Amino acid sequence: MIAAQIQGSTPNNDSEASSTIVITIEANEKTPLLGGPWKQNSSSGNYPQKLNGSGLEDLKFCDLRVLGIAVLLAGGFTIATYLLVTESRLPTARFALDLVNRDVWSEAVIPLGRLLNDSKVLHILMVQTGGQICLELETCMDILRNMQKSQGNVHSEIPYNFLIGGDGQTYEVRGWNHESGLSILPQQSSLVIGFIGNYTFVPPTDTQCTSALSIVNESMQRKKLHNSYQVFGLRNLSISHFDGEALFNRISKWQRFVTLLNVL
Repeated sequence: MIAAQIQGSTPNNDSEASSTIVITIEANEKTPLLGGPWKQNSSSGNYPQKLNGSGLEDLKFCDLRVLGIAVLLAGGFTIATYLLVTESRLPTARFALDLVNRDVWSEAVIPLGRLLNDSKVLHILMVQTGGQICLELETCMDILRNMQKSQGNVHSEIPYNFLIGGDGQTYEVRGWNHESGLSILPQQSSLVIGFIGNYTFVPPTDTQCTSALSIVNESMQRKKLHNSYQVFGLRNLSISHFDGEALFNRISKWQRFVTLLNVL
């Protein structure tokens, strides 16, 4: 126990008497001086002096702990910075498929044609439908229904497996289970993906291209497409020798793109 004396005065009626107030401090209260490896030297004016031996070792151990914590904090900051930089370099396309099922929009009556053999599907055919571009769900569904009516056969679906609207949604047509119905192609080995609208001069948006890649990725996940698949563009020369030019310029940069096929 250490006692500290504070000189002061207390009033006593008309006169003042000097008094001494004694404050007692326990050593285990962890004050800045009493809590560390220090001792009091009464012969030198009560100044603190460093302890030798075990007290000095405790001080060194404390310093090592502080250093260890600093190293851990620095390491954590470095790792966090690295993860942020890595995240910023990830591709923006996450392949989240937004699929509108056929029974939501289609007025056609089955049958849809022959079934596809998943193990033989090696080709992705990209094509434009021509005509109006749609930017909203209802408009896209109206366009698809008009395409059905223009065929004049309610027992047959339009010849695509999937269609992608300007709204970024993917519309199931014949889907993964049935052939596209496009007779100019080897249907047993192909999935036909069409872009709703005319993309001869204006390319599809980033969102539409992401949707196209999403349906390809989903086909792989569902094992509806061979691992060694290839991507082709399909141009209708009976319409124009530049039919879908902007679309094909865009998809020609894809890793699995092979070439452009011309049909009449």
